[in-house]
Amino acid sequence: MERLGLSLIWCEGGFLMRISCKIPVMALILIAVASSLCAQGLPVTAIDSSLRVEYLLGGLQNRFSPPDDTTVDRLKIDTNPQVAVLSGMVEMSPIPVASGRLVGSISVWERSGSVSRPLDHRLDSGATLDWQAKPDFSQWEAAGLYHLWNAAGYRFSFTAGYRQEKWAFNGEPLGFAQGSLNDEYTSSIPFIGMQTSMLFPWWKARFEVLGSPFMSKRVINNFSGTLNGTPIGLQTDGSASSGGLIEFQMEGSVGLSPTLFLGINACYTFQELNGESTVKSPATPELVPIKYRLYTSESLFRVGFDLNILF
Repeated sequence: MERLGLSLIWCEGGFLMRISCKIPVMALILIAVASSLCAQGLPVTAIDSSLRVEYLLGGLQNRFSPPDDTTVDRLKIDTNPQVAVLSGMVEMSPIPVASGRLVGSISVWERSGSVSRPLDHRLDSGATLDWQAKPDFSQWEAAGLYHLWNAAGYRFSFTAGYRQEKWAFNGEPLGFAQGSLNDEYTSSIPFIGMQTSMLFPWWKARFEVLGSPFMSKRVINNFSGTLNGTPIGLQTDGSASSGGLIEFQMEGSVGLSPTLFLGINACYTFQELNGESTVKSPATPELVPIKYRLYTSESLFRVGFDLNILF
């Protein structure tokens, strides 16, 4: 993460980076909406597309403890985001026994909230500063499904794929301090799972459970600035890969026509990982970064409406 003195240059670069990261996600959502234009020319290929509007809320936790005593949390960084999410999904079934799926999600209505950070590297001092931070969420996923059973309106499938998820929090201090806060949490998630789906003329449903014992997560926390003329700041850079993810998804829809469905969906995701992180203060760059054990977790719930089109 960048220092305060270079914030003007790097903030522009960071903004462009966030825009460029969202371009492929937006493309997936547009494909879901526009798939009806191309599906007419693919009669041998079944296409299931949906556009979702969801509300996401939950908690993100990071805990930093000494390597010799993991029961002591020297540093706690908690965030409780609440955002509206726009998602698009396209699933194609070129052959009866297999399907491919692309999913993309981005946050579209982001509420700023207050977060607390310690003033500097002296983690035992207890002095903290409140910041007003705005969340930014994006996610994309590519997966394949192998249908173990597919007949009479019922389908039972094994699924495997890859997902990347990113949270970014950017903010300014509350009160008399000056500075900037930039946090990034990036998860790389290869996953496996099972799915059961039902499709009938006037209703459809899907239930899916996913898990990943192979995922990894990068955790970066960074703020720097001044308070009453005194430099303040804290930087962490950690990675965690010991642990995993479990997720439950469900959706149900009623048919407005034989190919158009309107329904609701819900999803619960839990991540828990352990790893290592360095902690240092940009206010005292001469000090050697301190190594800490890192524990990070996410508990997120999504619920919303979806418009589903079959071809």
